[in-house]
Amino acid sequence: MSRPLWVYVRSEFKRQGLYSSRDISLYALASSWPKDSLYIHQDEKCGSVLKDLATFLLEDVILEDIDKLRIAPGAERSISFDEVCAPQVEEFCYITDNTYLKDEVLDMESAVLNYLKFEMSAPTVKCFLRRFSRAAQGVHGAPCMQLECMASYIAELSLLEYTMLSHPPSLVAASAIFLAKYTLDPTRRPWNSTLRHYTQYEAMELRGCVMDLQRLCSNAHVSTLPAVRDKYSQHKYKFVAKKFCPSIIPPDFFKNS
Repeated sequence: MSRPLWVYVRSEFKRQGLYSSRDISLYALASSWPKDSLYIHQDEKCGSVLKDLATFLLEDVILEDIDKLRIAPGAERSISFDEVCAPQVEEFCYITDNTYLKDEVLDMESAVLNYLKFEMSAPTVKCFLRRFSRAAQGVHGAPCMQLECMASYIAELSLLEYTMLSHPPSLVAASAIFLAKYTLDPTRRPWNSTLRHYTQYEAMELRGCVMDLQRLCSNAHVSTLPAVRDKYSQHKYKFVAKKFCPSIIPPDFFKNS
């Protein structure tokens, strides 16, 4: 069984010395623990929860710290609308170590849904990444697990950075493929006509997003939120998080070939 969500949050606060601080990056912290909850195991659903959480946080209101922490269970429950057997409210109370009562979780769920106007479905980076990965490997090519893992690692790193929300999910996915291919083979041009066709992006259009992702990869080893890096440092993910991310990408690689 996964660790209760609140136990993780509480231990993370103590580890970072932020237990009573108001200067907490809620989005970054939340993005490091959804997979530790009992129900968020699919990467795509994780992205959906974070998307809705980020949208809700854009509201220009000041919330008390305790209310901020209650947002995540509310967002998780609100995104469970498409589950065949959706978890009961009491189970969300449990994974928060009974920090919140049933009515409090329901109130936050209602607040999140009303703010989002019940517009819960939207494509995430993972939706585009699956198709773009196939295009990167060629229609008849054998699956390259290392490329898929590297692209997924880079894409999940983007979840830790609130500013990455300024990029459309399709652009982040295409940029993750670009950077993954370059990291695995810096001698070859990562973008080609096949990827242009399937992503509808020119190499030059990816430059800003690729640079942002490159910065995240380069700084991942010093990040205070190591969950994504630790995950992709495992054998089943081909140890891609341990690969060196080149600090410079030749400008010519962003020119249309």
